[in-house]
Amino acid sequence: MTRISLILFSILAFFAGILDASGEKPVNPVSWANNLIPPAGNFSFVVVGDTQDDGTTGGGINDNMWPQMATDMNALSPSFALFCGDLISGSSSMSSTLSQWQDWDTATSSLVCPRFMTPGNHDMYPGLGTYSAWASQFSWLPSSNSPSGEEGCSYWFDAGNTRIISIASDFETGAGAPNQVWLDSVLAQSGNMENIFVFTHRPVMFNVTEPCGNTAGPFWQSLVQNDVTGFFSGHWHRYQPDRLGNGGDTWETVIGTGGGWQGFDPIRPYQQIPGFLLVEVDGLDVTGTFFTDSDGDGSFDDPVDSYTMRSSTPLPVGLVAEYTFDENDASDTAPAPLGKGIDGALLDGAFVGSGLSGPGGLHLDGAEDCVEAGAIGDYNMSIKRDLTLSAFGKFNSLGSGYWDNALLSYGTGDWYGDEEESNFSWWLSIQSDGTLLGFWEYETGLNVTVSSTVPAPVAAGEIHHYAMTRDAATMEATFFVDGVQLGSAVSFPRLPTGGGRGMAYIGADAIAWQGSDVEWNGILDDVRIHNRVLSNTEIAQMAKPRPSFTASNMVAGATLTLSFSGCAPNGSVIPAYSLAGGGPFTSPWGLASLTPPIKRLPALSVAADGTSGAVFQVPPGTSGVKVWMQALDIGGQVLSNPIARTIQ
Repeated sequence: MTRISLILFSILAFFAGILDASGEKPVNPVSWANNLIPPAGNFSFVVVGDTQDDGTTGGGINDNMWPQMATDMNALSPSFALFCGDLISGSSSMSSTLSQWQDWDTATSSLVCPRFMTPGNHDMYPGLGTYSAWASQFSWLPSSNSPSGEEGCSYWFDAGNTRIISIASDFETGAGAPNQVWLDSVLAQSGNMENIFVFTHRPVMFNVTEPCGNTAGPFWQSLVQNDVTGFFSGHWHRYQPDRLGNGGDTWETVIGTGGGWQGFDPIRPYQQIPGFLLVEVDGLDVTGTFFTDSDGDGSFDDPVDSYTMRSSTPLPVGLVAEYTFDENDASDTAPAPLGKGIDGALLDGAFVGSGLSGPGGLHLDGAEDCVEAGAIGDYNMSIKRDLTLSAFGKFNSLGSGYWDNALLSYGTGDWYGDEEESNFSWWLSIQSDGTLLGFWEYETGLNVTVSSTVPAPVAAGEIHHYAMTRDAATMEATFFVDGVQLGSAVSFPRLPTGGGRGMAYIGADAIAWQGSDVEWNGILDDVRIHNRVLSNTEIAQMAKPRPSFTASNMVAGATLTLSFSGCAPNGSVIPAYSLAGGGPFTSPWGLASLTPPIKRLPALSVAADGTSGAVFQVPPGTSGVKVWMQALDIGGQVLSNPIARTIQ
């Protein structure tokens, strides 16, 4: 045989192996997956769950989404694909289940990589004998390292220096706790791996309704104690990632969005959308990106969310959300990469009017009106460790109830019991005697409350800046009013866990609990959430009200008017602008919303009433140019609100 013939024979043999993965003949999917990993060792894989029919395609797999989803996965060149159970809608008839599995095999066999699956409850409907039928139908799944009786259901394989573990949480007799003894044994042998990923059907964050237990249970604790990078689950037809906490950095991602019905309450349209997760592994750097069909063209090729599961270098910390109300709305102005644009909605009569710091502020009447901030990346605000909450506030009156007068909260209602997904991650309120109250939950809705050791010296109609820090290292919370520490730091016993399904509320409790509390009656402004503990100096700087800065008539060739109010009387203010972007960069006065190079305009004198202004000529021929502006109040040593405008 000639050398060319040998090469041709090898190529044909390789592609024959690919054809084998459709289930027509036995194949070694682990070898195939490793053959797809580049020599450099960086690779990617895709994850999806619940590919069953949603009630519109007649049963089995969702034909509206498959094989199109496989086509879109192929475009990303994954080394393998993980399926988190409920491949099909299922049937109590074994013959119908086998037929649906065969249809699933056909619909997904166009994937250019091997498929690894774990069973879900819909796959197990026939009961006794279904496990052996599963192993027979999907004979390519690893079985030599499975626990007895779970062949092809619970197993593990290595992809380069990464270990993937499938563990069953659905059995012929129904849902049940995973085989913890077997899992502990596999994890104990995985210490030299750079990354470990575990997948099953049932999630942890729905701990009341599902069998895997809460984050204090042996299953989750085995993951965090063995430094598992990511845990993937399905069953609930939504996309919901969260770093659950309780001792480690492991992420759980519910990714049950491969086709199943999306009508489970409470409906969150931005979560209950079909799609899949792309996981990219480059040594100790791991990211997850969710793809869906956001443009409605029928292809699942639109990345709509991304998060870092693991990093070889410390991740940045700082401002993760900011609501200044300066653009007459509740948009989130925290800059990327920490800010994820979790814009808020003005509910039940809440409106933006004159501000307490800068031009705009949130006006509330205490009758369940508030801002609710939720979006596909709102888990970004489910902060479990270091935290700083802050806002300017003015109240007309204070309710006398324990939970009344919330400034800020992050949580949601317990739709299915005290599940960890709905835990409160943080809360700040003021009681009728001026005591500041912090609150969060852990495990099965267990409360942690912290109160200022002295009441705040505040009264109705006054403007004050309120802040709370939570230090995960010292396990202490500290309260501040107007930039000054209020009393002593307060110890607490536990950090929050879960909370990934929460949303942020400004001026109120979570909607599910409203009506039993008196909400904020007054104005709130400059709401900021940081995932680090700000220093006393930083909080004092943040407690300075920002001057209000407006720009009008920004038209090419016209006269531009800059106006200021709320500046330190009889001082000066320096406007500046950038054509390069809106920052941020760290200045002595906090984060500035300008990108260098920055052009400084002449300093302007401030009148005794704190106002100032000037006119400038906009150069002709500049229409369409975007300009970012901000000013420094020299007397107050504080930055104004930023402005971003396009020259007309």
